[in-house]
Amino acid sequence: MTEKQYLRKVSAALRRSGMEKKTRKRLEADLASEFSIRLEKGESAEEIIRSMGTPEELVKGFCLEAPAVSPKTRKQKVLFVLGIIFAVLTAATGLGTAWEEYTVGNFPPLFYGRPIPKQVNGAQVIGGADGPTKIFVSSNPSPALLALLGICAAVCVVCFVLYAQSSRKKQR
Repeated sequence: MTEKQYLRKVSAALRRSGMEKKTRKRLEADLASEFSIRLEKGESAEEIIRSMGTPEELVKGFCLEAPAVSPKTRKQKVLFVLGIIFAVLTAATGLGTAWEEYTVGNFPPLFYGRPIPKQVNGAQVIGGADGPTKIFVSSNPSPALLALLGICAAVCVVCFVLYAQSSRKKQR
């Protein structure tokens, strides 16, 4: 195994360990400089690697020195990914609701809470009046869309709260 291969394997093991990026980068730089120093003194890469041990053993030693380091559990990863997914769904539903508000009548009745007004020669008939007429157009978003927005937002919040709690419990 060459020096670069060994350092790549150590870097991958450090990432899997859940170590903070800042600490991980510092350790990687220290390890690379240690390699350089020992190579200049005349040691071969194989000797240096043998003395340091396998990448997993080396990382285990680093983690013992830094007890705050703890890898993410499967449950934490799942909660985080679900939180991200539901955050995206919440944003998409919110944008859909806003889009529905600004494009009154352009959605089929499934998405829009009331029937679409009838059109005559491509124009919507509102009514007739003599003189200047002011028209105020408003809409109500469909209850199904609002319910979906609320559910997605609630699940997103629950996922991130559970993730934060599991991270706190693990640090104790």
